[in-house]
Amino acid sequence: MNAKLNSIASGQSDIPPHCKVGDIKCQDSHSQFNSNIAFPTGSDLLKLLKQNEKQVRAIHERFEMLNIPFVEVSYEKLYGTGNYTDKDRESAEEWMKLFQHLGVGPQKGLTMEKVQEAFSLAPTNKKSRNETIDNFEAVAQTLTGTNYEHYLVE
Repeated sequence: MNAKLNSIASGQSDIPPHCKVGDIKCQDSHSQFNSNIAFPTGSDLLKLLKQNEKQVRAIHERFEMLNIPFVEVSYEKLYGTGNYTDKDRESAEEWMKLFQHLGVGPQKGLTMEKVQEAFSLAPTNKKSRNETIDNFEAVAQTLTGTNYEHYLVE
């Protein structure tokens, strides 16, 4: 869901999609813009999520057919909160999963603090989804009780 939010936000403004660490002006621009984003709801949202699922399955099948090794990681899990919580431990584990697959970088004992020190790009959205998505209640109502309800968890 975060990836889709970033895609929608980037497509609706002249603000660059990413900011360098320390570029406060860029981050402030994102902070002002990243709200009141209208997300699809109802059958439109469910159709979008089903299409995404179908595309991911097709990619997996193609990799398997071509005998190409791959690892699946979650965008949401890769980027922790920066508050060094359980969610950050989960994020560090996701990075290590990626590094283990690639055979590079730290493969154990990694922390999100270390990951974030290596970033050259800064987070551009520090708001929660219910602050960013203008119609969050309608989105939540659509997703509650479906296989996609996990997208509501931050």
